[in-house]
Amino acid sequence: MITTKQIYDRLISSGLAAKNAIVGCSDEELNAIACVAKRELPIPYREFMAAFGHKAGRFLRDIDMFYPGVLSLRPIAEEIVTDYEEFNAELHPSAFVFAVRQKEQLMFFDDMGDDPPVKFYRSGQPAITTIARSFWDVFESELNQAEVNYAVIKDTPYEF
Repeated sequence: MITTKQIYDRLISSGLAAKNAIVGCSDEELNAIACVAKRELPIPYREFMAAFGHKAGRFLRDIDMFYPGVLSLRPIAEEIVTDYEEFNAELHPSAFVFAVRQKEQLMFFDDMGDDPPVKFYRSGQPAITTIARSFWDVFESELNQAEVNYAVIKDTPYEF
């Protein structure tokens, strides 16, 4: 399982982030997120947001998941899920949506245990699926892909 320290080190070494481009959430901000979630946050998610909750350089810039935007993702997610009425997909009332990508994909927790599985929905799909057993699995995969993609464009005119 990856740790926040490993993510931090990899962001810096890969060039995906400078040290000053990584900003975490305060305890007060984490409590605001927990208030929206209506329960304690899963431990890995809380650790991630404490380290990277405002920004993580170039990493995950295409995902709405950072503070304070994370506080208002639920209505966006409900709209995404209900766009295709024929599929009858719906978010459970207890679901906490922690990420929306391009207003067509979302990730959330149904269960708020210590490290619950991550659920996923893509606009137009007939069902919500489980994409990972844990929060860390998702973000290690995202980091692996970001490192590969950035290595290809780093130091080229296409670098972002």
